[in-house]
Amino acid sequence: MSGRAAAVTAAAALLVLTGCASTAQTYERVTVVEGGDGLALLCIDGATETEPPACSADNPAILAWDWIGLDHREAGGVRWGQFRIVGEQFGDMFMMVEPPSNAG
Repeated sequence: MSGRAAAVTAAAALLVLTGCASTAQTYERVTVVEGGDGLALLCIDGATETEPPACSADNPAILAWDWIGLDHREAGGVRWGQFRIVGEQFGDMFMMVEPPSNAG
């Protein structure tokens, strides 16, 4: 597990234990990109039009992202797709409060 992934996991555990709450955000059609580091990024500020797409590392990592059951593409060790996502952002992390679904 990379240093950032370990920090994200530890922070998520802390949020659960402390009961921090925020207002849920809904993204009806947002790109998610996962590169070789295993972290899926929520491309809030958009993704490049290249294949595979890229988004800035300044975007939040999505906690517990899983591609199973979701339509996505893969090339060059990168997975991506567009989804409907509902969750809360805590600094550089995004925690889903509903399961993601394919963008319609």
